[in-house]
Formats: sequence, structure tokens, C-alpha cells
Amino acid sequence: MDLTPITQRISEKFAALGHQIEPAKIEEKLARMINEFGVPEEEAERSIVSDYSREFGLDEQIHSAPVASDAPEATPIAEVKIGDWATIEGVVTVLFESRSPSVAQSGILADQSGSIRFTVWAKAQAPALELGEWYRFESAAVDEFNNQPGFQVHSGTAIFPIAHDRLPVIEKTPIVDLHRGIISLEGKVVSYTERADGPVQIAGVIADGSGAIRFTIRRGITLPSIEEGGWYQIEYVVADLYRGAMNLQFNAGTKITQISDDRSLRPAISPVAGIKPGIVCVRVKVLQEYASSSERMFQSGILGDESGTIRFVTWKDESAERLVPGMAYTIYYASADEFNGRLSLTLNGATSLPDDAAAINVSPLPERSAPETTTVEGVVTVLFPPRTASIAQTGIFAHASGVMRLTVWANAHAPALQAGGWYRFESAVLDEYNSQKNIKITSGTVVTPLSGETLPQIEISPISSLNPGLTSLEGKVISYNPHLEGAVRAAGVIADNTGAIRFTIRQGEQVAEIETGGWYRFEYAIADLYREAMNLQLSSGSRISSLQGEHSLEPAITPVAEIKPGIVCLHVKVAQEYENTSERILQSGVLGDETGTIRFVAWKDDSIERLIPGKIYTIQYASADEYNGRPSLTLNGSVVIPDETGEIEVKASGDEVTGALVHISPGSGLIKRCPVEGCGRVLTRQNYCQIHEIQPDFQYDLRIKGWLDNGRQTWDTIISREGVEKLLGLTLDGAKEMAENNPLGLETVYYHLCEALLGRYISCQGRVIENRLFTSSCSFLTFDSARHADLLNRSEVTSHE
Repeated sequence: MDLTPITQRISEKFAALGHQIEPAKIEEKLARMINEFGVPEEEAERSIVSDYSREFGLDEQIHSAPVASDAPEATPIAEVKIGDWATIEGVVTVLFESRSPSVAQSGILADQSGSIRFTVWAKAQAPALELGEWYRFESAAVDEFNNQPGFQVHSGTAIFPIAHDRLPVIEKTPIVDLHRGIISLEGKVVSYTERADGPVQIAGVIADGSGAIRFTIRRGITLPSIEEGGWYQIEYVVADLYRGAMNLQFNAGTKITQISDDRSLRPAISPVAGIKPGIVCVRVKVLQEYASSSERMFQSGILGDESGTIRFVTWKDESAERLVPGMAYTIYYASADEFNGRLSLTLNGATSLPDDAAAINVSPLPERSAPETTTVEGVVTVLFPPRTASIAQTGIFAHASGVMRLTVWANAHAPALQAGGWYRFESAVLDEYNSQKNIKITSGTVVTPLSGETLPQIEISPISSLNPGLTSLEGKVISYNPHLEGAVRAAGVIADNTGAIRFTIRQGEQVAEIETGGWYRFEYAIADLYREAMNLQLSSGSRISSLQGEHSLEPAITPVAEIKPGIVCLHVKVAQEYENTSERILQSGVLGDETGTIRFVAWKDDSIERLIPGKIYTIQYASADEYNGRPSLTLNGSVVIPDETGEIEVKASGDEVTGALVHISPGSGLIKRCPVEGCGRVLTRQNYCQIHEIQPDFQYDLRIKGWLDNGRQTWDTIISREGVEKLLGLTLDGAKEMAENNPLGLETVYYHLCEALLGRYISCQGRVIENRLFTSSCSFLTFDSARHADLLNRSEVTSHE
């Protein structure tokens, strides 16, 4: 490859700025980046120019130079792909405060197609970006952030400011047709509010004949003044989605021009059935008015037209006006939002004009059914500070059948409830919030305190039979830590012969003393699910009494295949030990018995010792949790007893999946991984790690990513190096040799895998998590003539029937 033209361009560029560079040095760097690391020519050129500019202190001259006429075309932000090295142009709309010394700047860049998050690493030594300015980023590394593309500015990225006379021309767009990205529009400011605090300084609504949209101006951004009622041309403003509605975000680069000629505005009326989150105008009739449930609420009810109905609310302020039930109104620029999957209108800030009720034909609403009420006895376990004046108290209420959220309305004028207090609620209202039952104390509820003999009797339950709600049990306290920080002040484990369970005591709860190793009766404790495991909460209303006399405890051993989240005892063999991926881990690996296997981890502390692979142990009171749909064990705090005489034949773990490999994804074959300890991420073609930048000392690996399909279900499948080697007989060294001896390089291995495997039926043993299969053992399926004949015979019999 002739690198002379690139070498000459770089040499002449710096010679013009008074710095001579030996062409041989430039060519050597180019050859290393292009031939050894696979960096594209234009990206290698930009990277070397950037390196020399920093070396000579020419960042300002180099980065302010005009972009060459033959420079590569920028990729629209909406089209950048994760893993690419891209050239991107846009305006810096937001800059975030850096939370790490390794990050110089981070923020949001936007163009006409959308917006993208960016990070400028401190070691990139890039020029500081300014809010509202346009830039061109060449050789930016695109990675993933919260399942969305983002790009990194690293030491090889070239940054060029874009002069204002070179900004792209953006045609005006009607509000109804706005899309995400940088846009321009014309409209009338129909509302404008300055806020005293918070990140947003100004908020308002701008409208044209097609619709209306909210806009915001963040604090600290200086722009020409805007007046309510004025017409303006707004250019280079960011349109983006917020809570399902399109919104405008003005930035330092937004141009605002007042329109002086006279214009009229005819608002676009939306049918109720066509309302979406945002700013809307509607022509409706007031069908129903609700009783106010909050001191902050001025009015709420139901509006409707010929197409449907929608709930509305008006909050108390100086401009609030009550709508008259049965009357019709044209309501301009109300705010439509979605709450719990249902749309509602907020009328504050909107203009409501009386209209002809006879012209709107709406079917009458069905009568509302009376709320469900109940009578229940239980204990108030927790009280929270109310967030609104309409609520007197809120907390958690436990009874014999479960635990539910409790709300006491201020207008109920109920007596103040005490945490740990027992009560009988008669005619309390039951409803549902976030799929959970709630109990509400209204003016019709009778509240009676309970004490002493009036408390309900709860029989002693074995731990293995506990259900959510108030419970009583007897057992031995296996572990207890009374000195925790945070909301929970103490925690421990109590066990009987059927099982074990965690218990906690929150700050402020007054309970009797507990000691490790003691036997106790817990009465009126609250059993509830936390992270899929049953747990106990001891409150001020719980009774704790020490049990005297002799007691024996035989821990209940759980087979591995039956382990669920919670506290478990098991008799297992150490089937495998993993290499540590963290300095905090003492040991991790796989335990197993005759029923299956489970992953375990032991974190470093003074009380735990390493297990010996191949040895058998009885492990008592380990913590089982669920991670990515699979149970795992934490051994810290458990009792580990070696078994020198036992024998366990561990059952092979995992699931067996059979099907045709119908797709092999890019990123399969011979890949490069980051060598940094604990990382191992797959590198881009340019040997770039999204965390640790360019890694010349990468490590090779072999894998297959694809889709395995059995005709009824498809699995996203990852076959590890061991699986590829067993399936095809292709070793890692063989794959490296294949790539080195072919002009296509790494893609040679990818095409070889496609040719050998696509469409072939294979059987894989591994782990299925949701619809993803992880496997290191696969084999080809061969033709079974007997089964083929049997299927043909069945089909013939079925057709004759």
C-alpha cells in the first residue's frame, strides 16, 4: 500500500505551521495503524494529525482549520451504529457536570435526525466544547449507553468547530410534523412562564395552525427575550420526546427572530379519541364532576365528545375557572398526559370558552359502581410522611392474609394511627394501585384500636409453610447482627426443622433483646416477599419471647434442583471453580448434587474459607438469590461442614436445545477481546474498547453468535470457543492462521463458519435464560432413517383418517 500521499499531506500541513516532521516517522506510524491495527486510512491520518498537534501545542490552529473539501461525509446521528467509528456533526445542546476525573466533558449532541450522548475522556486532551456551538467529530468511537448509541471522544478523535456561516439550512416544519432532532418552525407563543427555581428557567407553549408544543429554556442559557402573544421564527431548536410527548428544548445555539407582520392563528381541534400526550385543543361537553380528593385540587371530572371521553383536572391557582356540568366548551392548549396507562387533561394554563352544548352529541356515562369496602383487623407496621395535605397518614398495614398499603384521607377526620398499633377498620375502602391492593380510610370508616385480649390469635406455623401476612413461629436464631446502618437497624436468620428465613428490624422499632443461638417465639411478625424470597419483619407490635428447655434442630436439606430464593441448607460437591473477576471475591464456581448444579460466590471477609474443588460439603443457611433468571448462592454467613465420607455424582447441568442454525451474526468467528483484567469486552475492528480505548495487546477468542430455530421457537445463541472447537474441529490457533493467510483477514473465519454451519441441525447443551442460549457443547444431528419412516407412516395414517 502506497502511503506517500497521506505522508505528504501531513508533512506539508505542519510545515506550513513552522514544524518539520521526518516523512519516514509519519509513514511508520501510518503503516502500524493501518496494517497492524486495521484502522481505516482517513482515521489513521486524523489520529496522527491530532497527536502531532498536541505535541507541538497546535490544538487551536489545527482544530480551527476549515474542514477539507474531500473530507468524508458526516453520518446522521439517527444512522450511527454501535461499534462504528463515525464522523458526526451537530450542536452541543447539553453539558453535564463531570462525576469522574477521567471524564473531561459529557453531554448531548444533536443534528437534524436526532440526538446522541457523548463523552470526552480527559486523556484525550481535546479542546473544551461550548454549549450551543456546532462541531464536527471525526473518528469518534460509537458504543452503547442504556441500550442507546453514544460516542466517545478519545485521543484519536479530531474535533473541528463549525462556523456559523457553514451551519446547515433547516427548512421550517409544521408543529404537527415535527420529528426528533434539530428543527426550525414559526408560531405564536400562547403561554410563557418564568420559574423561580429548578433547572428550567422558562417554560411555555408555541402554536401554529397545525398544532401546539411545549418549549423549555434551561437556567443559564441567554437568548433574546420572548413575549406571550408574539409571533416568532425559531431556528436550530431541539425537538425530543419527554413522557411520550414531543417537546422543544431551546439551547444556546437557538436563533429567535420576532415576526413583525400581522398573522392570525386558527387552532387545530383534536377529537378526544385522537388525543396523544402533548398540547391539545378540544371541543367537549362536561359529562361529570368528581368530589375533590385533595385540597390542592380545584375541579376534576370527565369531558367528552362524539369520539370518546377523557378525565380532566384543574389545580388551584388564581386563574382557575370552574366548568359547569352539562355545558360545552372549546378548550385551547390544555396539557394531555398519560398516567397509569390512561390519558388525562390538565386545564391550568388553558383557555376555556363556552360553546353550543346541543352541537355535541355524547352518550351519557354509566353510573359509577360503589367502591369495594371491607372490615379487617391488623397492625400498622410502618408510617411514612404524607406528601400532600389531602392525606393525613400513609403507611403499611399487615393482617392475617397479607400486607397492603394504607392511606388515611385528611377529610376522614380519623384518629391518629400509631406505628406498631393494632386496629379494626370497618367499612374501609379497597382499591388497587400498581397491581397491589390498597386500603383507604374515609369518612365512612370506623377505626377501633385493639389491645390485649382483643388481638386476633395466630397459630404457630412451620417456616416452610409461611404465607404473606401476620404470622407466628418458633425457632433458633442462627445469626443476628444488631448494629446495621440505614433504614434497617438489625437483621438475622431464624430456623426450625422445616427451613430458615431472614428477619429484619427497622430503625425506631422497639423489640425485645435477641441473641444468636437462642430459641424464640416470634408472634405477630410480618411475613412478606422481598426479591422473590419470604422475609420476616419484626415491628413494635411483634411479641418476642425466649423459649426455655431443651430444643434440637435438624437442618432441612434442600436438593439443588428445588432451591428457591431465601435461606437454604444443602449437601453438595464443588463441581467447578472459576477464575476471580474481582478483588472483592474470595471464590466463585459451581456446586452440585444428584439433582443439578448452582453457581456460588464467597466474598472476602475474615469468617470464610475457600472450598476445595472435588470435595463434598454440607452448607447450612446459605443465602439463595436469583440473578438473570437463575438461582445463585452466597456463602458468606453460612456454616460450611466438610463431608469426608460422602459420595455425590453431580448431574450434568443445563438445558438441551435442538434446532437448525438459521443465522450467524456479524461478530462471530475470530474476535479480539480487551486484555485489561476484569474487562474482556469485544474490541472493534480498530482494536477499540469502549472503556479502555485502543488496545494493541488484545487477546484472540473464538465464538458463534446466531439464531437456533426448532420450528416453534428461536433462541439467541452464543457458542463459546470450546463449543466451536468441539463442533468443527477448528482450534483458536487454526482460526488465527486462517485469518493471517487470507486477504479477508478475520472475515475469512466468519465466512468459513457460515459455510460449515448455516442450515445445519445441531444439538446444544447449556443454559437458557429467557430466550438466550449459552453453550459450550454442541454436536451435529445425523439422519435417522427409522424416525423418518415412522413420521411418514404417521402422516399417511392421519391423511387416510
